[in-house]
Amino acid sequence: MKWADNFFGYFRRIRFIFLFFFLLLCIGIMPLLTEWGFGYVSEILQVILALTLIASLITIVRERLLSGLFVIVFVMAVLKLLYLLLHFNVFLPTSQGLQVFFCLIAVVLILRFIMQVKTVDNDVVFAALSVYLLFGLIFGFIYFMVEGLSPGSLVHNVTSASLEGGIRLSQAVYFSFVTLATLGYGDIIPANDIIRSLAIIQTMCGQVYLVVLVARLVTLYGGSYKR
Repeated sequence: MKWADNFFGYFRRIRFIFLFFFLLLCIGIMPLLTEWGFGYVSEILQVILALTLIASLITIVRERLLSGLFVIVFVMAVLKLLYLLLHFNVFLPTSQGLQVFFCLIAVVLILRFIMQVKTVDNDVVFAALSVYLLFGLIFGFIYFMVEGLSPGSLVHNVTSASLEGGIRLSQAVYFSFVTLATLGYGDIIPANDIIRSLAIIQTMCGQVYLVVLVARLVTLYGGSYKR
């Protein structure tokens, strides 16, 4: 149908712009949902985010790989549902592990797309920015899993006490972006060598990514604009 072709053609031009702003929305709204007692909505939002990632990747991956990504998201969604219904703690880290694996695959595929493009436009720039936000979310999921497996890995800076009731995902994501942006730790700090090592890796990945890839894309974009 013509209207469907027009819609998908338009979405293809703005897919990563849409992804970037949806990532921002998720990062901004997940802490509020948890604070207001709607943590289950945050879990659902993570599944929607995964489906949004798949929608952004439809035109740049093969059908077999796309089917595999759908299977990962389906299993992840089932595990999250079981966790919400049965409250078995084992389901949460397992679903988060699948989410990390899925997001890593998405990052690799988007980076491959960025490196293969011949011209740079707004969508490509937003693809690069989306990868940066995904870095923050991925490490946030990892910190959350580490804290779940080893409570006390993250502590309050002032009291040096473990976070009461365990760390929330929104707090882990907050710590991740503080690390990624090298803002300097404030209220939450790493308390064991695993978190410290992950923080070093994340900081180096973030800085190298910004310097090498984003700067290159912005330069190419400026050059094409002048021409």
